Amino acid sequence: MSVVEKIQAILSTFSGRGGVAACPLDKDEAPVTVNAEEVFPIASAIKVAILIEVMAQVEAGRLTLDERIMVRAENKVDGTGVLKVLGSNIELSLLDLCRLMIVVSDNTATNLLLDRLGGPESGSRRMAEWGLPAIQLRSRIDFERLWAQGPESFSVATPAAFAELLTRLGRH
Repeated sequence: MSVVEKIQAILSTFSGRGGVAACPLDKDEAPVTVNAEEVFPIASAIKVAILIEVMAQVEAGRLTLDERIMVRAENKVDGTGVLKVLGSNIELSLLDLCRLMIVVSDNTATNLLLDRLGGPESGSRRMAEWGLPAIQLRSRIDFERLWAQGPESFSVATPAAFAELLTRLGRH
């Protein structure tokens, strides 16, 4: 049984739909793909695109990693992370917010960064500039609100586009 057939067999056990794209970083082999061009809602993985946008704005001189952002009670959202359980009115650097967003998948840190970037649109523009328009940031991370608004409010990506993004990062 081929790798693709094995993936298809696993996906057939799911009640929903799924897609896979895997690219070898150390060679120029073709990626392994199953439903890789289908658009799927994406949750915390979108944080990679947000980090890329933060770093691009730092490189352009629009932001600095030592800039301080106040974490207030009204900024806190449920889901993953630690900021939701820490005290309010604390200041963190953009670098610390990036670390929290990536290392512990902190949703509050993510939203504070999105707010500082000017909204999700900035990340979508960057992905389009990189030739990855299938990666679209559509909203802040607030799953209670997102579920109420419906699936079209979630950020989306294709497995192929996201694999390409991660491959580029992996290959520097």
